[in-house]
Amino acid sequence: MLGIIGNDGQGPLLMNYTNPMAMNTWFCNSIVPGSTIGLCHGVQETSAFLSMLIGINIKDISYFCAGINHMAWFLQFRHRNPNDPNSPWQNAYPLIHDAFDKFLDKSKDLRGIRWDMMKATGYFMTESDGHLSEYLPYYRKRDDLLMKYRSDKHWLTNLEQASDYNQQVFFQGELEKFFQRILKSKKSRYKDRPTTEYASHIINAMETNYPFRFNGNVLNKGGGLITNLPIGCCVEVPVFADSQGLHPQGGITLPTICQALCISNIMVQKAAVEGALELNREKIYHAVLLDPNTASVCSPIEVREMVDELFEAEAKWLPQF
Repeated sequence: MLGIIGNDGQGPLLMNYTNPMAMNTWFCNSIVPGSTIGLCHGVQETSAFLSMLIGINIKDISYFCAGINHMAWFLQFRHRNPNDPNSPWQNAYPLIHDAFDKFLDKSKDLRGIRWDMMKATGYFMTESDGHLSEYLPYYRKRDDLLMKYRSDKHWLTNLEQASDYNQQVFFQGELEKFFQRILKSKKSRYKDRPTTEYASHIINAMETNYPFRFNGNVLNKGGGLITNLPIGCCVEVPVFADSQGLHPQGGITLPTICQALCISNIMVQKAAVEGALELNREKIYHAVLLDPNTASVCSPIEVREMVDELFEAEAKWLPQF
């Protein structure tokens, strides 16, 4: 989904909701610098899940999350006494650790991969298990691992290759039917309150000058936002919106393990964006070659054959190549 609004007279602002989030946002900002911000719902939905998990109202939770889209890290997750708003904030990670084992015993919902990665890295990550497993070399390479971590409860937790794509195709058809029904109706219901999606809150902040804090995808200009990720890559960081525009928070340094896992995917994104901008098929091949998930199961020759097959299958949508 794409939205366009005015940006304090500085030109339009494109709000990108589509995947691949980092690549799309990086690509658009390469063509028109400062034109695009990427919006996802992984941070607010994951924080809500974690607050539910430990039994504390989201109003009494404070968190700090940064990284790249689908691989952002809750570097801090804190809670306070709901009966004393002046009480000090405390580290909630011990509560998360205690609660998660009990949760997994009762549910095969398969937030297990994120739990597995939290035990490995020390930090909980955004996004569903299905999405996260696409970014890592650990889970989709053997049948026994697929069986161990798979879930039939929700399509977002399905680790089968292309399951996300197949579901999106299905939902697209259903969405079209829904939109047609809405368009044909004589009266649309006005919602009493906004959803947790960021777009309407950003528009409100820019129009009213009432600040709004959210996590957005922007370019790491000068390397100043996340200091130990590549200059100019697309990062997901806290951003403030007001009538003066968007103000990303900078000076963030990721722990080494978080930095390394992010960089492994950033280089995929960099090669893909360069390949798209330059119409360079070889760089597209390099992007797939560098992908950690693909590299865990395919040799370089197999990757090239797959990329050639994909270009052939997608030819009518890629006339520029």
